[in-house]
Amino acid sequence: MTAGQSPSRGLASAYRRMVEWVQAELDSLAASIEPDGIEKQLAENRLFPNPDADELHDPLGEPEEKYYWQFD
Repeated sequence: MTAGQSPSRGLASAYRRMVEWVQAELDSLAASIEPDGIEKQLAENRLFPNPDADELHDPLGEPEEKYYWQFD
């Protein structure tokens, strides 16, 4: 703080920067819960990848469940 600034002016500046930061955080959070934001997060985190690109995807599906009393 320079000699010409009062402590209250420095507080107002800090308060304004805090309000701007909080507003930016709220905007970011609001964007992340919108459908486009959710889709973007899913794509980035590969939570539900495309089945064609999924290395664990089995195109034949699960085998038929067999019971011990069934004979082949």
